[in-house]
Amino acid sequence: MRILLTGGTGLIGRALCKHWQRQGHELFVWSRRPDQVAALCSGARGVAQLQQLEGL
Repeated sequence: MRILLTGGTGLIGRALCKHWQRQGHELFVWSRRPDQVAALCSGARGVAQLQQLEGL
């Protein structure tokens, strides 16, 4: 399943990232700083605008 998470770089969001990744989900994190998402939530793709998700 593809999941879009807001607040994925925060305390609870990072725990959710790990939990859902262990279950094999594809994660996207909507963030003001999408370039930092991979470091804080490994394996997740950071997006700054929802339009970036079109066509996936």
